[in-house]
Amino acid sequence: VTAHSYGTELYVRRDLTRRFGGFLSYTLSRSVRTTGRLEGPSSVDRPHVLNLALAYRLGQSWRLGSRLVWYSGRPGEVAYPRAAQRPPRGPSFLRLDLRLEKRWSLGETGFWALVAEVQNATLSRETTDVSCYAYGCSSESLGPITIPSLGLEASF
Repeated sequence: VTAHSYGTELYVRRDLTRRFGGFLSYTLSRSVRTTGRLEGPSSVDRPHVLNLALAYRLGQSWRLGSRLVWYSGRPGEVAYPRAAQRPPRGPSFLRLDLRLEKRWSLGETGFWALVAEVQNATLSRETTDVSCYAYGCSSESLGPITIPSLGLEASF
């Protein structure tokens, strides 16, 4: 078995020190494995990955932020070698994280902040495995794993 990967990424950003900032990154890639004369996507192939992060200063030291992550589904494991050339794919994954913070000055250049965050606010389940047979596919998923948090952040 041999394998190779290739791809390209687009990355655009606006500085987070501005009132409205963030970044957008999109990756288009391919991960291929070859066995004998058969070639097809490897089990970790995700051709499309999108990350979008935005932050907005609301005023009076309040900041609102979010991050969106999306990626296409991974190929299913198939029982027949010929089917491995174009296997069915599992569902894509979408997750939204949210953040709200309030900052206070600490000395001349530092700060401390109260931060409320929710990771996976969309309560999304992630498909971890897809197995396909002659009469259909079955999948295993994880989650939803959602992590709310309230914390303090400081910079000196």
